[in-house]
Amino acid sequence: MCHYTSIYEEWQKLERIGHMGHVREYTANELIEFVENFGFKLIKLEFTGVFEGKNSMPFEIARHISKKLSPTTSAYFMKVDECPE
Repeated sequence: MCHYTSIYEEWQKLERIGHMGHVREYTANELIEFVENFGFKLIKLEFTGVFEGKNSMPFEIARHISKKLSPTTSAYFMKVDECPE
């Protein structure tokens, strides 16, 4: 049985047990959730880049169908002011 933990919970293991286990890739939503736990707000999320190489054609077709399948994801955050004047 597989137990899902959030990216934030995984990184907290560093403090609790000294390691977080294996490193993995995260989805954009997991990254956003993680960074928002530190008081940041997502400003912009963009998907860019192209696939290169002799076997890149199927990936490029998929990228044209959905930009979310691009090889590079950039997320821009802003620190939320908890005590506005």
